[in-house]
Parts: sequence; structure tokens; C-alpha cells
Amino acid sequence: EYRFADHWSVDVPVYYSAWTTARTYRFRTFSVQPSVRYWLSPDWKGHFFGVHLTAGQFNIATNEKTRYQDADGMYGAGLDYGYALKFTENWGMEFNIGAGLIHTRYNAYYNIDNGERFDTRIKNYWGITRCGISIIYRIK
Repeated sequence: EYRFADHWSVDVPVYYSAWTTARTYRFRTFSVQPSVRYWLSPDWKGHFFGVHLTAGQFNIATNEKTRYQDADGMYGAGLDYGYALKFTENWGMEFNIGAGLIHTRYNAYYNIDNGERFDTRIKNYWGITRCGISIIYRIK
């Protein structure tokens, strides 16, 4: 997170997961979710509000029959709310949640080696798009 004015900051989290625990379970994703935040306190503590964008890719299997993979990526935007606690001058904790819309076009494949594609769908998801608890160390 980078502070660019007394009440304003930009946060750029990057998410990566390469989990393949078994042939039937896979959760591979790469996404970025930049956010611009307005802090009610110029000390970066207490309440903040923001807007965020979402962009990413996924390849997910949760059973032995089907695997889902994005065709064009996923894209979206939403609104954020959060609260930050300050423990010391440098250490703190942050809680945040965001809701918005994510759009994707994805393919469904048979979950076997080189499984054939059998369906293509478009999905617009409205709901929770970020949620987190973070330990914070501020570099001055």
C-alpha cells in the first residue's frame, strides 16, 4: 500500500495459487486487485472506504468430473470498507471487505488428462469480491 496524500492511499494486492492436491482437486489462480482508499483519519488508522478493480485467470477442479478454466480472464470492480488498528508506530492489523461485480467467460472440461471441452458459459457474479485480515508493518 502506498500513501499519496493525507487521506488517500493505493493498495495493490496480487493473489497467486498453484494448488494441485490431487488430479480431482485443483485451485490455480492469478489475479490482481488494485484499490484506491480514502481514510477518515490521516494517521492510517480507523475506518477507510475505497473502490477496487479485479483482473485475473483461473483453472479450478473440485471433483473428478469437471474442470473449469477461464477463456478470456475475469474482470470486475467493486466498493471496499475497512478498519485498521495501530498497535505501535510500525505494527498494526487491518480488516477489509469489498463487494462488487465480476464478469467471466469460462470453459468446462472433462477432468482427465487432455480432457475435452464440453461447455462454454458466461457468468456475472455479484457479491463479496474481497475479504481479508492483515498484519501490517509500516516502513517510514
